[in-house]
Amino acid sequence: MAIRVRKLARELQASPVDLLGILKTLGFDRFKSPEDMLSGPVEEKLRTAVRQGVRPARITPERVKKAPDAPIEAAPAGILPGVVPKARDERFDTLPAPSATPARPRPSRPEPPVRSPDPVAPALPDPAVLAVQAALEAERAVVAAERRAIEAERAVLAADRTAWEAQKRTPTEATTLSQVLQERGLIGADEAERAIRALAESRRVAEMLPFLTVSDPAGLLRWLQDVLVLVDGPPPEALGSEALVSVAPERAEIPGAAVWRRLVQGLSEKLLLNGARRVLVVGGPIRAHRLLRQGLDARIDVRFRPGSRVVAPDAEADVTRTDAVALWGVAEDADARTIYDTGRALVSRMELSDVRSFVEEWVRALGA
Repeated sequence: MAIRVRKLARELQASPVDLLGILKTLGFDRFKSPEDMLSGPVEEKLRTAVRQGVRPARITPERVKKAPDAPIEAAPAGILPGVVPKARDERFDTLPAPSATPARPRPSRPEPPVRSPDPVAPALPDPAVLAVQAALEAERAVVAAERRAIEAERAVLAADRTAWEAQKRTPTEATTLSQVLQERGLIGADEAERAIRALAESRRVAEMLPFLTVSDPAGLLRWLQDVLVLVDGPPPEALGSEALVSVAPERAEIPGAAVWRRLVQGLSEKLLLNGARRVLVVGGPIRAHRLLRQGLDARIDVRFRPGSRVVAPDAEADVTRTDAVALWGVAEDADARTIYDTGRALVSRMELSDVRSFVEEWVRALGA
């Protein structure tokens, strides 16, 4: 609804002139008088500006709208202003007109000087806007500082990486253990082995380990996995020639002799009860093959075939020539799986890596 400027000034307890100045600051120049009507949107903007403390512009309001002056009709020639002319006598129309003398021009009234409008004071910015601008500038400064810090860290990391790559490309001269033993006076691999054995028997190897470094850790680890066996207790007889180390049961790769004898006897009983005298194990480590060959019952003919994948011709030969097939971490194609699932042989699939878990899973599969 519309409201007059004067009424709104009474509600807001403000001067109508101040409200007109605020309207002019907001860009509403058409409001000049306290009697002007304000629409709803303009009233809401004016109320918001008053609450925010917007400074009013200087204006001179028109309290009374003056009507334009009526034009004054010019008097006839020869008649003074304010004198009523007499009635015209038609009898004298035939007389010659007197000689007309040029009338003196009437001096024009000087126009009042036009008063230049009062200079409008520039509107001061809103304090809330200033606060928001200051906060934005502070945030920009913080972001710029963080960006400079990140760029500095990147430069440091790039320099470290360059130095590391240069050091990696530079070949380092490493001294092997054999060279150190040779300088000590030991010549040949036999004397080096006897020296290391003597250190081990005297329990002095632990003192030597901090002086040793490895140039190829991955290669050494692969070699240790091939030649070193972690056993839980006394090893089985089949591993007498291996390099054996007794460790805790949870870290052992092969069970001890007593545990292994019990496991392999249980597997032999399951195979014989299922009528499986011809047994084939596909896949698995070679060390486990030796253990199974020497541990299973003598009545069981067990054969081993290394490999990691089985195709249809191999599967057909397996189910034809054997009674039980154990697939140890072996992949099968679709045709081979179809042949194995025909039931012509007892086929068990195990994905376990250690031989103890393999035997236990095979026993469960045969008992199902």
